[in-house]
Amino acid sequence: MAEIYGGRFTNEMGSVPSDEWIALFSRLNSTEVARGYERMKTNDTYADWPPTVIRFEHLCKPTAEDMGLPSADDAYQMATGNHPHKHKAVAWTLQNMGAACWKVKHSVEKTSRPLFAKAYQEHAVDWLADGNTIPQIKRDNPSKFRPEKTQRDRDAHRGFMREMQSIFGLNAQKSYTNV
Repeated sequence: MAEIYGGRFTNEMGSVPSDEWIALFSRLNSTEVARGYERMKTNDTYADWPPTVIRFEHLCKPTAEDMGLPSADDAYQMATGNHPHKHKAVAWTLQNMGAACWKVKHSVEKTSRPLFAKAYQEHAVDWLADGNTIPQIKRDNPSKFRPEKTQRDRDAHRGFMREMQSIFGLNAQKSYTNV
């Protein structure tokens, strides 16, 4: 930081790193430090003065895009049902949130967005960054009243619908849909 920001930095912070900076760098690997450094250099916020220890740590964390996941905004839209398809990382996050999942889906955006963003970072982004893979989500408790449909069930349904169409005719179906 002293090389980048010069004497102004060393006059304010000193030439020896503080315990907080030393602790931060001991927790980070070289890839994370390089990521934070590049983001710091390209962010206009830090053009004249370096980030704090906490802000630099956030700059070092991988983002969803770094890990090949949907952006945090897209993931939130998927989580709240405002997106037609749900990525498995979003489903995995919601599953791991437990009861807080209800708050994400039923609270105002001011409450639900930060709650989901924190969980998405922890359960999807950081999970992948640690070298894990996101498992395929299966329903833990399929309903006995609404079992999974098989291809045979779908074919039987199509046949039934064709039969009903022939009985009631297309006109009856059109008038029903216009009501």
